[in-house]
Amino acid sequence: MTGSNDATSSALMPGALPISNPPIQGMSTPGANDALGGFGQVLVAEGNAATNTRVQLRNLETYVYSTASGRWSRVQFSHRVAGASFPANYAGGGTRETFRAEPSGGMSIKPTAGRIIQFWPESGLTQTLLPSPRSSIGAVFTTVQARLIRDAAGGADDRPQARYLINAAAAWWTTPYPVASTAFLNGITNGNAKFFGAGRLTLALDQWQAMNFHSATGAQADSRINALATPLAGANGQAPITNSATFEPRPVTRILPIGDSITQGNQGGQDSYRRVLWNKLVSDPTLPVVDFVGRRTGTRGASGNCNTAADDGGSYAWPEFDLQHHAYWGRCTEQVSAELPGVLTQLAGSSETPDIALVHLGTNDIRQQGQTAPSIRDELVTLATRLKSARPSMSVLIARILPIKNNASQNVEVDALNTLLPGISGSASVDQNTGYLASDSYDDVHPNASGEEKVASRWLDAIKPLLP
Repeated sequence: MTGSNDATSSALMPGALPISNPPIQGMSTPGANDALGGFGQVLVAEGNAATNTRVQLRNLETYVYSTASGRWSRVQFSHRVAGASFPANYAGGGTRETFRAEPSGGMSIKPTAGRIIQFWPESGLTQTLLPSPRSSIGAVFTTVQARLIRDAAGGADDRPQARYLINAAAAWWTTPYPVASTAFLNGITNGNAKFFGAGRLTLALDQWQAMNFHSATGAQADSRINALATPLAGANGQAPITNSATFEPRPVTRILPIGDSITQGNQGGQDSYRRVLWNKLVSDPTLPVVDFVGRRTGTRGASGNCNTAADDGGSYAWPEFDLQHHAYWGRCTEQVSAELPGVLTQLAGSSETPDIALVHLGTNDIRQQGQTAPSIRDELVTLATRLKSARPSMSVLIARILPIKNNASQNVEVDALNTLLPGISGSASVDQNTGYLASDSYDDVHPNASGEEKVASRWLDAIKPLLP
């Protein structure tokens, strides 16, 4: 990480932030609304002669070292990245860039000479996974995987003439999760960011490399970072720590959460089990990396029902997780299932066909329509068939649904449905009902914090055996 940059660039002049090589600019937090995240830069180096080459990026991860525990923990993972283009030397605000999804994973961008592409995690910056107090964070480690690919598949392979520089970095932000906001795009110039620093700028190759930054002392690095340097064939398949090392990353496991409001979450309230599940998957670095997929990214802006789909324009209270899903507030099984073929076609077009589907549906069918358990089961059979048609090897996990608070007659149908779910061909049932208490919901059906914890833990137990 130390030493000179591989090349120079007209886009990054002396005095630009962040500076590589890397000077560390202090560990102080920006205040109460602190958010931490890894990011990176892509620049066109002097002497570039490529016109049909792109930079592919995937698996941006951030770890923090706690001086209190003496251990490293993973606080952020994003298979895909988002980003913006900035003028040379960051002399002004940024403009959002459109990244291209790649069949082999992650996203790609074609850099423009004289500008800086800054990329950041699509899943947002993090707060809830950070150690407390924040002053106990003694170091940060950020890594991202990068390589060169062709822009047009049938065009000339001019990767040998490409000179694109990449590095990884980390920073505090004074506003939480500003990845889609003007504050983030202008953060470098308006003081919203406090940088830890950045790794040296390394020339991309046509093989995967790990581009890294860390602010650790030797002792801190020995305690955990060296464990990340194991060969890819190791248990975790994580990137080597040396920037120059090349490797072939393991594939990501894609998970599609399907459901109603219990899965979508509530604007200004509970984010749903998805945030808790995502954080459990991210914070355990021994688990293979995963990616939530879907074509919806928000909670409800307005309520829906079985006949009218709710939008997904609402904001989550803690949007630090991978937000993609296929869930509709108030919808019934038949309507959610009817949307699936189109969604699965779009996901396939973006190389995001799921490997695992998590299904929690049936509650609204019982509450709004008075449907019987056999009728709902038939609709779930259709839904499972549509999923397996998209990918026969897909693991379909169908929840035995949550109880409805203070409604004995409706719970008779809930129990009847749950007894029928284990028999659906091509799927496995996950018991979300047993042990779920009335005190685990903030109203008649929606999980509160303890409920989200229970639901996420049951899904996690079911997912782990399916991970490679």
